[in-house]
Amino acid sequence: MTLRLRVTLAVGVIALMVVTTAVVTTRIVRGHLIEQVDNRIVNAGPGRFGAGRDPIDRRVRFDPYYIAVVVDGTLVTLATPNLSGDEVEPPVLDLADLARRAERTPQAFTAGTADGDLEYRVVVRSDGRSGAVVIGAPLDEVSAAVNRISRMSWTIAAIVLGALALIAWWVLRLGVRPVQEMTRSAADIAEHDLTARVPVRAPRTEAGELGTTLNAMLDRLESAFDERTRTEARLRRFVGDASHELRTPVQTIRGYAELYRAGALTDRDRLDDAMRRTEAEAARMGSLVDELLTLARFDQERSVASEPVDMGVLARDAVDDARVMQPQRTITLDVGDATDGLVVQGDEHHLRQVFANLLMNALSHTPVTSPIHVVIEGTESSIAVTVRDEGPGMSADDASRAFERFYRVDAARTRAAGGSGLGLAIVKSVIDHHGGSIELLSDIAAGTTVEFEIPRNGEIRGT
Repeated sequence: MTLRLRVTLAVGVIALMVVTTAVVTTRIVRGHLIEQVDNRIVNAGPGRFGAGRDPIDRRVRFDPYYIAVVVDGTLVTLATPNLSGDEVEPPVLDLADLARRAERTPQAFTAGTADGDLEYRVVVRSDGRSGAVVIGAPLDEVSAAVNRISRMSWTIAAIVLGALALIAWWVLRLGVRPVQEMTRSAADIAEHDLTARVPVRAPRTEAGELGTTLNAMLDRLESAFDERTRTEARLRRFVGDASHELRTPVQTIRGYAELYRAGALTDRDRLDDAMRRTEAEAARMGSLVDELLTLARFDQERSVASEPVDMGVLARDAVDDARVMQPQRTITLDVGDATDGLVVQGDEHHLRQVFANLLMNALSHTPVTSPIHVVIEGTESSIAVTVRDEGPGMSADDASRAFERFYRVDAARTRAAGGSGLGLAIVKSVIDHHGGSIELLSDIAAGTTVEFEIPRNGEIRGT
């Protein structure tokens, strides 16, 4: 059942109750007034109305009652009501009926006039002899009072019904109409444009709150669809890049195998070179597969080890390894004066990989004359690490995409020199997995800075 139908039915029920109340009230008032008239004529004594007086006696002609007697089977009228100075027509009475009523306990009944313009309440009682006294009171005042009350009741009912109609219209306009508009808008949005929104005319009403909630839901849905589109695009790009990365070493190994099978590697030096290249490509392919598996494990949030790890030790080991790889480069390490240690709860293997990848990235993409600085600072709740080089930096667009998988700042750089493009992606996945945050800042003239922070007792996802 729709809200419009419910409101209409409710208004209809209330209208029926108002009409019923008016009708019942009119009937009750009429019955009460007639009861008062009945009490007056039933309890009145015959002597009061001139019973036994001469019918020619004019003193009783101004009495507001109809008075008659039944004598020897004849109805003799003694007085008729004088309403506004005019005599009115007497009631039409049946002598046989009057005789029967005279034998019973006096009880009022209704009798009309010949022209039907007036009604009387009449009571008949025995006079103690062979006749009967008939007393009647006209109901003109009762009818007038009932008519006034009826007009008043119907006027009030009309006002109430009109107010109900206005309230119903206002409720439907304020509540149902906006909902209908939102329903049509939502249907159009579902069929055509997800960027559109439902109209919100009165934000403080229930319909307005519904529209605001629907728009918020549509915002989330649009964001979810956009994110799904971006995820699908990243996935397609990731699969394509991974396939391309793996295809190169596979083709190299296959090529040398075909040369060997064809007998083209008869020279010992050429064979040794082919085996060396095959081994190098296999090692590169194995490293790439390991990196892909690492990212896949983080994507699936698999459990990893969680143990106390000294970040200062990992940083010193990574710096020492970098100095061995490029002894001529200046690489500094600053662990501050932390007295409470630089220990976090995490996975040592993956955190060690973070330092190794960041330093390898700086070694690979800057000249050997560019210094590299590693700074570690400890707070009560977290450990912050900064890896900064003074080499050529990246553009803002490249810096914003540096953590994307297989993204290379220099697209023309060879894979052998530039790596797989997964190093920073792995770093971000490890930091995220440990509940930390990471940021890359770069300037073409000032170099690149990578800052990350890990909580000391953060809960590792997947554990």
